[in-house]
Amino acid sequence: MNNLEKNPENRASESLSVGAIIEAVEFKEITDKHGHVTGFKSSSPGRKLIEIQVPKGSKPQLEAGRAYKVKIIGDTKPDDPNSGKFVGEIVVEGEPLTAREWQVTEENVSSAERLRRQARSYAGEPGVEIPALSDADRKTLLSIGIEAMADDVFEESGKERAALEEQANELLGDAHGPEQALIRLRMANLKDALRENQALEREEHRVLGYESRVLKLLIDKQNKGAATSREKKALEVLREQQDLIGTAKEKLLSSTPEAWYGLHLKQLKEYKSELESGKIVETEYVKKQAEDIAMHLRAGQPVFIYGELGSGKTEIAFHTARKYFGKEALIISGSKHTSPSELYGHQILSLRDVDNAEAEDQYRAFLKTAEDEINDWKEEHPKATEEEIGRQFELIRTGLQERLAHEFRSGTVSDYFMGQVYQAMAEGRPIILDEVNAIPHEVLISLNHLLTRRPGDKVRIQQNSGSEVVVHEGFGFILTGNINETGDERYIMRQDLDPAFISRLY
Repeated sequence: MNNLEKNPENRASESLSVGAIIEAVEFKEITDKHGHVTGFKSSSPGRKLIEIQVPKGSKPQLEAGRAYKVKIIGDTKPDDPNSGKFVGEIVVEGEPLTAREWQVTEENVSSAERLRRQARSYAGEPGVEIPALSDADRKTLLSIGIEAMADDVFEESGKERAALEEQANELLGDAHGPEQALIRLRMANLKDALRENQALEREEHRVLGYESRVLKLLIDKQNKGAATSREKKALEVLREQQDLIGTAKEKLLSSTPEAWYGLHLKQLKEYKSELESGKIVETEYVKKQAEDIAMHLRAGQPVFIYGELGSGKTEIAFHTARKYFGKEALIISGSKHTSPSELYGHQILSLRDVDNAEAEDQYRAFLKTAEDEINDWKEEHPKATEEEIGRQFELIRTGLQERLAHEFRSGTVSDYFMGQVYQAMAEGRPIILDEVNAIPHEVLISLNHLLTRRPGDKVRIQQNSGSEVVVHEGFGFILTGNINETGDERYIMRQDLDPAFISRLY
């Protein structure tokens, strides 16, 4: 019975709450269906049940019949004094440890942790089950003494493991000693840090969502020539909030040694997983850039990523598409030979009503002939422009169509092969224009209108007699390139981008 219970008036006048300390509390064990101790409880008239949990894998800490000093650290129903239960922790009495005593305590805990890690190494690989030997296999091994040798090794390993565990337990002392108190403190600090970091990440994600919505409103108003002062102010507030969250995360990292090691270990495990799966490692800097790219794409604004060669521009574009849109981006690799047909698609010849295999083989032969003809023409005219090559292709295609129509009375038709820009719109996927400033100026200019298309818009396909494609959620342009401002010879054939084109990019 505690002091409050000895005096009914005191119990009636004082309401227990989180933070209260109760003297002389006795506990009983709580066991599961297997008889394992999972916690301790104490209950007296006029007071909620007090429960102290035993961490999974730990040994029971309290003794039946012994009185303890308890601090209330939680309440499952704080608004109801008659139901729910208190969560408590044992208050360890005694003189504060000296600096030397703390040093010894920390050394004991560290040594015990090393011993336990070493003991675990004798247990073999966790989760690996070795199948039982058949009688025939056992006789074979026994005949040369291998099984007996293995038994000896396992027996010695078991002894070594038990000895190490015993040494660790001796160093840690009993449940009320400073070593065990230090372990409990470290665990509490680690749990608090992980919990608070998770809350900060949730808040960060929420603010990013708001920022993306406000940015979309801002761009809509800018396109309509309307006032945007309210949206700009809202963006400032949200970005200040992001800065505050970043500061809170930095402060959390340095709050305790357990927070520093625990959060960095969590981060390193994530890096390891990303490396092993062949993904880009999302460091804090990469994460910030990827979130910024994703936010502007969702707002309907195309993004231009520029920088030195090998700096990961294309990889971060792919990473953003996968992580923040859940889709693999399409990509067009830019060069001086990039033509509109690579972006938008082109017409191809198809044969109708041809049923026999001979006719199909003849049709494929005609197509191969056309391909060979255009390649031969390009070799003979190495300085031909893309426009001249396109005209020649049309001449060859028209001639081929006439020959096919003559050969197969059923005739031929011209079908449209959809280019990746329209495909990305229809499938709701980001599209990457890689090395964009190596693409000819006249090709880039044709993109100006499409750069500002957003989900829900209908886009007419000029290359296919004005048919339409609906832009789906997830579509957006990501452009990558190098800007040759210093005449670096590594960046030959890079063009200055048109101001009207640049004005549409973030």
